[in-house]
Amino acid sequence: HFITREEMNMAFYHLLLRVWIRLGDDEVTVRSLSLLAALATLPAIYLLARRLFSPRVGLLSALFLGLNPMHYSYARETRAYALTLLLVVLGSYLFLRATSEGRVREWIAYVLVMTLAAYSHFFAIFVIVAHGGYLLLRRDSRLRPAVLSFAALAVLLVPILAYIAFGGQAGRVTAGTPTIRDILFVAPSLTGREAFFFYAPAAFVALTAARGRPPFSPTNAESYRFLLLWLAMPVALALAVTVAGKPILVSRYLLVCLPALV
Repeated sequence: HFITREEMNMAFYHLLLRVWIRLGDDEVTVRSLSLLAALATLPAIYLLARRLFSPRVGLLSALFLGLNPMHYSYARETRAYALTLLLVVLGSYLFLRATSEGRVREWIAYVLVMTLAAYSHFFAIFVIVAHGGYLLLRRDSRLRPAVLSFAALAVLLVPILAYIAFGGQAGRVTAGTPTIRDILFVAPSLTGREAFFFYAPAAFVALTAARGRPPFSPTNAESYRFLLLWLAMPVALALAVTVAGKPILVSRYLLVCLPALV
């Protein structure tokens, strides 16, 4: 009743929680669903970063995510953010496998995982858009499985799109068009305000080192393109929708960008 009449966002999480509370409805048990999802995201981001770069980068990514204030803050909440984060990381890993290996089973798994991610939080759709943008820039000749997969995603997401189009609510959002301060606050909120002063110089050093390392391999270039699209696309789309009249630029919704930032 809640999903169909009041709030479709986080529907998959609420259905899981409905089953989970059979184990108990005390505070620890209820919050543990998010905590387990948050813990499972650590090996998932290791696999993703290892595929993009190296095992060392995978370990560092898992470490930075585990220490990220926003990640462990929302890992304790009875909300879908930790579950969504896990699913977008797994979906991105499957997407990279599917685009490089082209096997049907990877594409099917990708479609299923990203569908569940979108039904966990609507902002996962922006990650799907970023994946599509990466695919277009890649100009791969093996496009047919990808086109079919994105067509299947579009069909599976019709209920969400209809819900949004016909006036459904999407939780608590900002009151109006964001200010420059609201936009600038996105990065510190994802890193944690204090940790931002670590992330900012670390990112600068990392990008400087990457530029100065000859040769700049095509593989690494693809990896950076993938991550930058994932990081920028949800923020840009949320800002565009907000300016167009539906305020959705909320820092916690942009947790879907956190793995790319890490």
